[in-house]
Amino acid sequence: MSESTGPDIVLTNGEWVAYNKNKLVPRLNDVSFTPDLFRNTFVRSANETLIQDEMVYGVPLGVDTLGIIYN
Repeated sequence: MSESTGPDIVLTNGEWVAYNKNKLVPRLNDVSFTPDLFRNTFVRSANETLIQDEMVYGVPLGVDTLGIIYN
């Protein structure tokens, strides 16, 4: 795992972020992509894992979803 000055692309389970925040640099002082905008853009599971301490630590490339349709 890279621990340099990045930016890096990491493909991992989102829960990994919460346990390894020291290996990632959050996106700070960026008015174009705030935690509130992130919450409005992505699903709740991404919000719960990629926003830590009101800082965005990553952007999901995709989200696995399951839908149930009743007939």
